[in-house]
Amino acid sequence: MDIKTKWKPMMDCGECSKCNGRMDMYYVKWCPLCDKPEPEQKPVLNLLQALTHIGAKTNDNHFKRRFMHWFTAHFLYVNGSYVLFQLDGNPVTDDVALFVETFGIDTDKGVILYLNW
Repeated sequence: MDIKTKWKPMMDCGECSKCNGRMDMYYVKWCPLCDKPEPEQKPVLNLLQALTHIGAKTNDNHFKRRFMHWFTAHFLYVNGSYVLFQLDGNPVTDDVALFVETFGIDTDKGVILYLNW
């Protein structure tokens, strides 16, 4: 038996225009035979290492403390967590601007920050 006829989706979404296989619904219609899922992964940046790097480059021993003060006011996190860093209208301080510029972060797409201490 052919996989096109054997596999049955939870709801009938019609036929694929490319292979005539059955379409499936996952937010949008897609063909499980033709449309290969791609990883939805963004780059991961270790936040504490990044802040230490900027502090060393700028010879500013208080950079990490100031940035973390701002970060804590705008993001929830615990040890070992991953946070999607997007500005989303949050106020930008000089330290945040330096962080974004140093690592070339697209503030619309964001970057995943890893926090571990």
